[in-house]
Amino acid sequence: MFSKPIFWQSVRSHYILWVVCTVVLTVMLSLIAAFHNPSVLSTFMQAIEGTPIAAEAGDRLDLFGSLLGILTQTVYGFSGLMITMVYVVVTANGLVAAEVDRGSMAYTLSAPIKRTTVVFTKALYLFLSIVLMVAIIGGVGTLTVQLKHHVIWGTHYTDDVKAAAEVLDLDEEEVAGNLSLIVTNPQAFAAGAAARGLDAGVYSAYLAQAMQRDAYAAAAKVLGVEPSVVEQDPSLIKADPAALAAAAAVMGMDADTFGPYLDKALAQAEASAARRTALQDALTEGLAAAAEYLGTTPGALAADLSVLKADPQAMAVASRASGLDLATLNYALAQAMASNEISADLGVEFDRFAYLMMNVGFLLLLLAISSIAFLASCMFNLSKYSLALGAGLPFAFLILNLLSTVNETLEPLKYFSLMTLFDTEQMMRGGTYAPQLIALAVIGVALYASAVRVFKTRDLPL
Repeated sequence: MFSKPIFWQSVRSHYILWVVCTVVLTVMLSLIAAFHNPSVLSTFMQAIEGTPIAAEAGDRLDLFGSLLGILTQTVYGFSGLMITMVYVVVTANGLVAAEVDRGSMAYTLSAPIKRTTVVFTKALYLFLSIVLMVAIIGGVGTLTVQLKHHVIWGTHYTDDVKAAAEVLDLDEEEVAGNLSLIVTNPQAFAAGAAARGLDAGVYSAYLAQAMQRDAYAAAAKVLGVEPSVVEQDPSLIKADPAALAAAAAVMGMDADTFGPYLDKALAQAEASAARRTALQDALTEGLAAAAEYLGTTPGALAADLSVLKADPQAMAVASRASGLDLATLNYALAQAMASNEISADLGVEFDRFAYLMMNVGFLLLLLAISSIAFLASCMFNLSKYSLALGAGLPFAFLILNLLSTVNETLEPLKYFSLMTLFDTEQMMRGGTYAPQLIALAVIGVALYASAVRVFKTRDLPL
């Protein structure tokens, strides 16, 4: 049921479009992964909190705050589907209907070869070309994410940890797990600050915030909750001796010392909440004035506050606009710059299993779409009719799925679209999506089998 000559003839006829679509999607994914900056994205997500954009996104806003979320909206979303569907419907039509239409199928079938072999070989080519396309896109994407962000395998340590570990003559893992080793060693502190390109004040503020972050994460692991839960309510640490001990170890303290320290920190945080809000508002006004003076935007300046600190005139402008003296302004900037460094340390949130299943789901969706196009190609003698059904139906599904996201009134349209079975949101949230993927696989197999049967039994204008 397989013909090597027909298979290679299919390859020669359609490889150019395959190469173009594969390269475009591979480059798109690689560029998104390579230029993804978690610090900038974190700043943007904070900036839109409470805005109409955030309200419109609702509980889906967090999906856009990660590299994987961005990929679901691009490569594995509307743009990626548009590109791959062009390949699928054009190739499916060209494999059978176009050959029947222009008469070349008659020449193929005049050879001592069965119809079943011809159509099966062409179906196999379409199937394998889609599998290879998705494998290349996903594989190159995996390598790019690993090379740029080091989140697929292995452990990546920040530059300051590497530099401090060398000074301390300790393993990087040990230093990363106990940043107090840097705080208590002047040489390690200086090396870490230089590696990050920060002055002593900003680096000190960064280490304080980083140690607090790691302490909350250690306590959260013991408590069996997300770190964000502990960050919102640090008093949870006091309720569990093991969590308290874990957090204290990260801070370089014993539990008896860390307990009062935490109480004092929580009391100070509660007492100064209003002052912090006022300070943030004043800093925002100062940044706006300084940005205007420097000829840039507040957002760009906020992303690189070192530009402001290095310019005495801009600092004076920001001080006057904010109403803060230079000492207070420097303190506020140090805390803001330290927060930016913390955001950068968060790195890329990348669920490897979700990424794998996203590629599997994308493959199954394309196979289901290709089965529709291939069945249409086997049903009609004229290419225009084959394209009308084979391209019209999948693109109608795509448009219906897009319209269903516009507002709640149109949301029911998603139930009339095949694309709904490729639920990237459930994949990212760890929800239920296996039945949908199975349905896509069943649709693909059933329609491919139907296409082979239809072509085998119908009359052809030979």
